[in-house]
Amino acid sequence: MYQEQEAEPEFQISTMVDVLMTLLLFFIATATAEVSEQTADLDLPEAPEAAEPEDKKGQMVINISRGFHSISIKEVVYPDEAALIPVISSSREAYQQGGVSSNPFRVLIRADRDVPYSKVKQVMRACADAGVLDVVFATDPGENG
Repeated sequence: MYQEQEAEPEFQISTMVDVLMTLLLFFIATATAEVSEQTADLDLPEAPEAAEPEDKKGQMVINISRGFHSISIKEVVYPDEAALIPVISSSREAYQQGGVSSNPFRVLIRADRDVPYSKVKQVMRACADAGVLDVVFATDPGENG
């Protein structure tokens, strides 16, 4: 009798490598964008009970560093809080028009623990003047968190 021989399935390695490279580039680009927003060398205040937000879509990060209390967004330093208002406002409008997420636009303030509250308050006022009411603060979970 004639027996059928089953052929070994062949995998197209080049297609799999293309897909893996595409995924790798995607994750590198995404991680780079996230790190560039939070590269400021800040000593954040400790809050061991603070919760991490689940969805970070529609979130703008503002860094306030110690020393001269410089304010930066994505490594661009702004001279004062008034210069933030048009930047925050345009980002909020672009996010709302894009319809990417149902979450409201939010500002994450990363302020060094040595920055006086009056400076943080001025940045919060700029956020309010730009129409952003959802403001959160970055903290360090400490050694226990």
